[in-house]
Amino acid sequence: MRIAEMNLVILTRQFGTYTGATVSTIELLKRIYCYFNRVVIVTMRSELEEFSNVEIVLVKDRKHLQLSLDEIVQNDGEWVGYSDDHLGWMLKESRVPYIHTYHGNWPDVRYLNAEMFLKSFYFIPQYKRTIVGAEISVSVSKYMKSKFVDNYSKKSEVIYNGVLQTGGTSKKKKSRRIMMIGNVDRRKYSLAIKLFNEFKGESIPPIDIYGSIIDHKIGKRLSGFPFVNLMGKKSYIDFNSYSRLLSTSSCENLPVSIVEALLQELPVISFDVGGIGEVVTKDNGEIIPLNDFSLMRNKLLSNRVYPFEGEELLKEKFNWDYSAKKYMELFKKIGMKD
Repeated sequence: MRIAEMNLVILTRQFGTYTGATVSTIELLKRIYCYFNRVVIVTMRSELEEFSNVEIVLVKDRKHLQLSLDEIVQNDGEWVGYSDDHLGWMLKESRVPYIHTYHGNWPDVRYLNAEMFLKSFYFIPQYKRTIVGAEISVSVSKYMKSKFVDNYSKKSEVIYNGVLQTGGTSKKKKSRRIMMIGNVDRRKYSLAIKLFNEFKGESIPPIDIYGSIIDHKIGKRLSGFPFVNLMGKKSYIDFNSYSRLLSTSSCENLPVSIVEALLQELPVISFDVGGIGEVVTKDNGEIIPLNDFSLMRNKLLSNRVYPFEGEELLKEKFNWDYSAKKYMELFKKIGMKD
């Protein structure tokens, strides 16, 4: 059966620019909706009332997610599905073959603190069930494919997320300012506080942090450093105003912000977590062993110039048009099954 004869239903807890995963769903959808007869999004939360040629069905709770999904797919021909979070298994319950993309940080984030440890007893089984039920599971990093997804998937692929800011810039940065990107929470910034405490007597360039404040205690501690500026959430960031991008996350999958920085020839200094080592090399930045604050401080304050060789390959792989093409190949496979 040709994919043009199929309908697509996307099951997601929230639809909009809430997280990296939800933004990725929007970017993918922009490029593939035209290949389907009908596209319906079933969600409990949406900041978008309209989306080009796509129906948004808003429900109040998980029970109604399943009920609405069942009602939709009973009509109007054949359906394939897409999931970007832990509730994707509901598609299986409605007998819809689906692709699941795993953007998460489980199981690594399990031991971040007591709260995440308790949450893991809910989220990890939900993700396992979703991955097991998927016809194809997609990982956004080789690291998480090997670490988590392959343990439960009968068929898995790696398709990198595309990036939104890709313009090249001069390798010579006039500013010494340092940037960090990511919502302010314990996972991304608790180690930043420990790092900043290592700065004693040095002339520290300003460090601008972009992202919403999720953990206000962490935000307050960060703002206590005279060289730190909390910039809030921004739709556009001028990477060319900075000399380095710093990442102090204790665990990650593969942040798109790091790829965006690299494609604009902004060196990245990061702890060696998740799939970051798949893109950060000696040619474009530094990968630091987790919790080696002394080495990270030294690398961060060095004046080393990086050659930035091989960035064209990154641009090809982390491109939404390329990623959408790979997804459509997978949808055709599951759409042709009896």
